Formats: sequence, C-alpha cells, structure tokens
Amino acid sequence: IECKVWRGAAYREEGRQQLVNYLKNEGLAHGYLVFFNSTQRAAYSFSTVDLLEKQIYEYLIPLPEQFDA
Repeated sequence: IECKVWRGAAYREEGRQQLVNYLKNEGLAHGYLVFFNSTQRAAYSFSTVDLLEKQIYEYLIPLPEQFDA
C-alpha cells in the first residue's frame, strides 16, 4: 500500500511507477495506491490500472477542508 497526498496528475504517475517498482522487488502482482485530496470539489474515485504487468487498485479520497495538506 502506497499512500500519498494528491499533488496532480504528474505526481500520480510518479506514485504509480514507485508502486510498480516496489511490487517488482517484492515479487507481488498487485498493490494499492491511495491519494488523499484536499482540493475543492474533490470526489471519491476508484480505478484499476494495469502497468508493466502489475495491477494497481487506485483510490482518491477527498479530505475535509480542515485537513489541508
């Protein structure tokens, strides 16, 4: 499980690559990438991403304003 604060789409790609490298090193087929988003109008989302023969379950979790990162 990799947890990150949402900082945009480019940062998401970095997070995905970081998780894929970790999965490869550990010999795992799938992993979880969780982003916490404090931007206005952030909505919960879930997606499955296949990247370099690894499956990533990706979650975007909105945070209330008092948790600004």
